[in-house]
This record gives sequence, C-alpha cells and structure tokens, in this order.
Amino acid sequence: MPIAISWRAAIAICDVTPARSSRELREFRRLPRVLRGADPHWVEPLRTEQARLLDRARHPFYVDGEGATAEFFLARDRRTGEAVGRVAAILCERYNRHRRDSGAAPPLQGFFGFFDSIDSLDVTEALLESAARWLRERGAAEMVGPASPSQNYEYGVLIAGHDRPHRYLLAYQPPYYPRLLESAGLEKAKDMMSVSLDLEDPVAWEAAKRWIDRLDAVHRSRQRPITVRPVDMRRLDDEIAIAVRLFNQVLSQHWGHVPLSPGEMADLARGLRHIIIPDLLLFAERQGEPVGILVAIPDMNAAIRRLKLRLGALELVELALRARFTRPDTVRVLLCGVVGARARLAVAPLLLTRFTVSAARLGFRYIDGGWIFEDNQAMLSPVFHAGFRCDRVYRLYRRGLEVTPGGVSCSHVDVGLVSAGPGERHGA
Repeated sequence: MPIAISWRAAIAICDVTPARSSRELREFRRLPRVLRGADPHWVEPLRTEQARLLDRARHPFYVDGEGATAEFFLARDRRTGEAVGRVAAILCERYNRHRRDSGAAPPLQGFFGFFDSIDSLDVTEALLESAARWLRERGAAEMVGPASPSQNYEYGVLIAGHDRPHRYLLAYQPPYYPRLLESAGLEKAKDMMSVSLDLEDPVAWEAAKRWIDRLDAVHRSRQRPITVRPVDMRRLDDEIAIAVRLFNQVLSQHWGHVPLSPGEMADLARGLRHIIIPDLLLFAERQGEPVGILVAIPDMNAAIRRLKLRLGALELVELALRARFTRPDTVRVLLCGVVGARARLAVAPLLLTRFTVSAARLGFRYIDGGWIFEDNQAMLSPVFHAGFRCDRVYRLYRRGLEVTPGGVSCSHVDVGLVSAGPGERHGA
C-alpha cells in the first residue's frame, strides 16, 4: 500500500552512511515508495526485480566478466533517524573498458543512480558528494547519471511529461528532482526524447500508413530484400545469443553504451518470458545473416499498478496471471537497432513499419517508442515520419570529480557527511 509522508521543505542536518546491513538495504529499497507513494502517476517497480537488481553478489551486471562495484548510501535526518534520501555510486569496469577500446578519452567515468530525496538541497548535496567521493577515491574523473545501474536499465531524470503515464522499465521521478540536481551543481550531459504513437489518432495513423506503403514499395524493388522474422520461442536460448550480439554491435558507438553480458540478457529474458509476444520481437536478416533487431513488450505497468500480492514470488505469480488474461493498451519498444550505417537507412524503418502493423493487428492502441538521444537524427527522422510524437524528455547529468591539492575534500561538512572509516571496506 502506498505510504504518504509529508516532509518539511528542507532539513538542515543529515547523516549519509553506506547501506550494508540487511535492514539498511531493505530501507534503501523501500524509500522510493515512502517518498513517491502518493504520486498518482508513479508505478512502483516489481519488488522482486528491484531486490535482484540491487544484489551485488548475484546480479549479472555486477558479477559477469569484469563486472561492476557499487556502494549504496542512505541519508537520514540526524534528529529523527528517518531515511530522507538515497543514492548509489557505481563503477562499471565493462563500461570503461568499452570506452577505452572505442578510443574515448581515458579519464575513468563512474555513475550515480537509484537517486531519491525529499525536496531538500542539503540532502541532495550530501548524497551526491558521498557518491562523488566514493568514485573519486577509486580513480574516477567524472560522474554521470542517474544510471540505475546503467544505460540498459532505468536511465535519466524525467524533466518534461510528468502528466504522461509511467511506462514499464522507464524512469519516473517527481518534478522537483531536476531542480535539486541542477542546484547541486550538476550539468546537462544529454537529453533523451521519448516518443509515442496513438494508432487511433487519424492524423498520426495516416502518416504511419503513408510511411508503411512507401517503404513496402522500396523494399519490393530491391534485388536482395531484407527478411523480417519473429523470434523463435522454441530456440529461445539461441535467439538470446543472437540478440546479445546484435545489441552490443548496434549500440557499440552509442553514447554511454554499457555492453550487455549474456547473463544480463538471459536474466532479462527470464523476467519477460511470460509476456513476450513473438510478433513483437523481430529480427531483420539479409541472406540469412541477422542485421537488425526490434524488441517490444506489452507495457506491464497497468497490471503492476493493480497488484495486491506484493510479497516475493507471489508478486510474479499474480503478474503472470494478469498478463495471461488481460492485455494492456500500450506496447513498449525496448530496442530498435541495425548493424552498419548504410543498412540503418533501409532496415530500421522496415523493422519499425513491420512492428507498427503487428501492433495494430494485435489490438494495441498506443506504441511507446522508449527514449532516443536528442542528437540521434538517424532514428528520430524515421520515427517522426512514421507519425510518432515526443511526449516526454529525460536528462542525464554530469559532474567533474576534481581532486583538490590537499587531497579529497568535502564541501558539505555542514550536513554531517559520514563515510566509512579507514578499516571499513567500500563497495560490493
């Protein structure tokens, strides 16, 4: 049940400490519903998914390959002991190695993520300084986020479109979060545009149909046409391997890309298996060789909002039953991408149009296209030509982590910043 708590606009003194015990980690997971539970637009993520995502000993993001390390911080009102904010500091070696291999600038980048706070600049500054200090001590020269815990999960802060529905696997934060982050000294890194299409809007659907007819004519005229096929559920493990390879190839030059490990993709597939519709997970092939992929799923937030059994496996059982007997009116695109710049111009629009036809045939009213970077015209142009419109904007922030001549400094001693002592171990 949502918990509504009314906080004062600012708290003068707070302590920020690592969340390490089982009780502290439960508080860390619970805090978003304490702070946001009364927001009618926000949908609490599946608790089982969140618990697994924050499990640094087991989740593939942290343990696969070179993996990642992280520290979770809680801010408490010093007088009452109540948790009033949280943040994670994340250092992903797989991401930084990919940046080095791609020829990016050498300075190490770290993420901050899982950020939540009451409407208090003091609390926000203390949390961000804790994350910055932890990353700085491990050699990071820049902090980017929020990434919870990377670009492949919840990413960015919602800065416009708070009246729009909260979609599955997309971020949704209160309207005051951008103000807090910018007042705390963070700068814009990039904006992301979230797009959607109303299939019952006659103007949008007419634009989509013109685009579909035009692309079909171009496709039929080609000597070596592209083949688009649905996922083969009988060979799901093999299809996952193809999807991982395509995902990492497609996004290899994508700003902020964190290579997805096979374990992460398998983990995602297990979580989504009960809601996968084969006609919404498409592969594009040229002469049998996969060159593009589109992954879409029904938007499950409408069903998640109605869950009654928010306890362990019962939560997943109830969701599976709701997914089996009811269908949301919205389908969510998780990924649409093509290998190779030349192929992108022909294959991406073809995948998008085939998917749009399938979504309409299956009875969905809305298509949520997820987010696209503001400068990615190769994707934005065909999407807007196909009738999609921008309905939300997300922002990523950055901050340099300069070290002062006297060593690591903390400019927020007035808010009682507390860090681990010399003998305590940081990280996962």
